[in-house]
Amino acid sequence: MSEYGNGVFVTTPLESGVVIRDNTVVCANPFADGIAVMGNGDEIVAAAIEGNSVEMHDSTYAGISLLRRGRSTPASRATR
Repeated sequence: MSEYGNGVFVTTPLESGVVIRDNTVVCANPFADGIAVMGNGDEIVAAAIEGNSVEMHDSTYAGISLLRRGRSTPASRATR
């Protein structure tokens, strides 16, 4: 269980992709994202997030976040 940061945090270059698959993530940090992917610009290219179990406890952030580098606003945030 993550009490100090994000469960999974990946920074991906603009032209390459990332696959985050079959993880169990449990976060108890109020500032944590369960799974966060940060792109190099306005787009995140070829990010596949599938088959994960994300459990958030008292967090004000998302279970899955897609973030833009250098900006404080997310590209999108999604939770199930």
